[in-house]
Amino acid sequence: MSKQDVKIWQKALRDGGFYSGRIDGDFGAGTRRASFEAIAPWHKTGAVAGPTAELVMTNQNAIRNKPITENLKRKLIKAVTDVYGTGCRISVYSGGQDRKGHGKRRTGSVRHDDYGNGGRAADCYIYLRGRKLFGKELAKLGQHWLASGYGACGLEMATGGIHLDEWTTPPKGGGMFWAYKYSDGKPWGEAVRRMLEAGARGEFPK
Repeated sequence: MSKQDVKIWQKALRDGGFYSGRIDGDFGAGTRRASFEAIAPWHKTGAVAGPTAELVMTNQNAIRNKPITENLKRKLIKAVTDVYGTGCRISVYSGGQDRKGHGKRRTGSVRHDDYGNGGRAADCYIYLRGRKLFGKELAKLGQHWLASGYGACGLEMATGGIHLDEWTTPPKGGGMFWAYKYSDGKPWGEAVRRMLEAGARGEFPK
């Protein structure tokens, strides 16, 4: 595939709400992930139908390629539905991983570790009627998650990623919420931090 072909494909992925990176003709990790999301049959990727939101596991090629707990799936579906209503999709692109000391396929902290029932954390993209959510709109979910006492939240990773977990007591050295450098560097970064702080105080988004 030529660079021009890749650019055409990237534009199509962007128009479909799957890709928000640069149109550079480079078939890199972001383009590969978006491509998988766009073409993977849901019945093969662990789709779970909720009352309105749907959850699909797209982490097959990730380091954290294990399932997440059923409890976390239910919380994700409920939270997304409560915040955004109908027409939502949750794409879990990074799920469970080998437990620390019980395997080498892992990265980062223990939040994503699988203790036998699936990983306790998920890095997700959220789509509303095919449009990927970013910034303050995405932060509504993080604020709601914290206010509901579901667990911890971190956002926004590059290209709209949000970390949501079920650690109601954080692991050693961790916190209940944080913002990533990508988020802090955006014009809405400070507003997002305030929203997370409000959620930690038990305040739901308006």
